[in-house]
Amino acid sequence: MKNTYKILCALVLLSSAVACSVKDNYEPGTLPDNAQVYFSLDEGTDISLSDGQRTFNVNVFRNVTAGALSVPVSGVDKDESGIFTFPQSVSFADGSNKATVQVGVDFDNIISDIDYEISLKIGESEVTPYGVDAISLIVKFSPWTEWAPYKVSPATGVGDYYYDCIGEDFGADMDPALEVEYSQSLANPDNYKFRILHWACNKTLYFSYNAASNSCTIEDGDTGLANDYGEMFVTEFRDYVDIFEAYLSPEEAELCKEGSFYDPETGTFNLCVLYYIADYGVVDGTWSFGFERFCLDGFKQPDYSVSLKLNGLYVDMPEDDTPYPYANLDVMLGKEGEGSEDIDKVCLVMVPADLSSPETTLEALMLAEQMIVNGEEGVVTLRESVQKYLLPFPEPEITQFVILAASFDESGEIQDEAYITKNLEEEPEPEPAVARSRRVSAHTLKANLK
Repeated sequence: MKNTYKILCALVLLSSAVACSVKDNYEPGTLPDNAQVYFSLDEGTDISLSDGQRTFNVNVFRNVTAGALSVPVSGVDKDESGIFTFPQSVSFADGSNKATVQVGVDFDNIISDIDYEISLKIGESEVTPYGVDAISLIVKFSPWTEWAPYKVSPATGVGDYYYDCIGEDFGADMDPALEVEYSQSLANPDNYKFRILHWACNKTLYFSYNAASNSCTIEDGDTGLANDYGEMFVTEFRDYVDIFEAYLSPEEAELCKEGSFYDPETGTFNLCVLYYIADYGVVDGTWSFGFERFCLDGFKQPDYSVSLKLNGLYVDMPEDDTPYPYANLDVMLGKEGEGSEDIDKVCLVMVPADLSSPETTLEALMLAEQMIVNGEEGVVTLRESVQKYLLPFPEPEITQFVILAASFDESGEIQDEAYITKNLEEEPEPEPAVARSRRVSAHTLKANLK
């Protein structure tokens, strides 16, 4: 197809060349008998004002430089804001090809982050038909500091990013020591912009932050990642929660509707992300959603980590010859598996499950979580890491199940979860399985893509 397109373009160019081979009665244009004054579009059309700036200059050029010259100019404030004043003329020094039009600014009445459109026009007596005699400009006061490493104490300018929503799919659960930069609004010091460099597949993740509310908003952007369905993008999940509320518990839905936020005590940006396949759009192409964390270096991070490993099954053969199965588990508390002083307890439970779809699997996980919260029968409580812990099956004939572990802080709130799913019908001799983190970030809808 690309080659065909090139051939068609070549034929068009060829036919154009043949058509131009016919002799025309061409007469060259004549230069006007004046200074040939013009604007240069190479100068740019965006004017960025600094704090307190009350004038700005626009360059004007001429081809004939002999003698001093005053040229009439006019200006129009297209928004009728009354903020701008325009001179009636511009003066060239003898021998100079450049002069400046100075536009006045009533800075006391300007509104930040608003685009003001103005236009300038050169008087007809000195213009040239071969140049630009009028120009439109966008004037804006957007007072932000320059991008700089975020080293506001105790932050050190780097942080660890945890890919809780897509790490399993792309084989990278965490990126350590990613550089983070920020820019602060001078008009409203509570407003910040952040960017995480070399994020995902060497892209930059942008998000805004308001210090008064501790709320953040992720900018729509490319992850650099791709799969069989196409390129993957990311955006803020907050605006799409209603569409996917059926996949969330009421508590999760409420948290996601509040969106991304910052925890100043731990230096953690909790980013409410939605990953989607660009060709399908945000809704139809949704891949996964939930919270991911960017933890700034320099802060003490509480460690509520819990992880599970299924070593296999143990079958007890009591004297009555009725076998009873157990799951042989390693239950690790803390990142290193050696316990954590931040964890008050870990609760563990196994429930039967229908693993035929993500939706039914999620139902089983939510049931397991509710059993843990309610302290129902079958829930086990641990306060330290245990290897080869034998967790009894709730019913000996179960062939599909989920195991959920939840860590609690001292206030009794769940802080981290890990889970294992197993289908013994497909795997009669189970291999060791390592658990995945759940939280809100476990909701992956890739099965919806056709």
